[in-house]
Amino acid sequence: MAYVGLEFGDRLPLERIKKGLTPERAVEAMTNAKAAGRIDLR
Repeated sequence: MAYVGLEFGDRLPLERIKKGLTPERAVEAMTNAKAAGRIDLR
């Protein structure tokens, strides 16, 4: 089970809080997890 919080779709806040994640990478990671059957998007 994975709990994720995709708080922002804007790069600037992610950079300011030093999240270490880009919006594109977050979408890619969730797509891969879904394809692997690891998450259920509800």
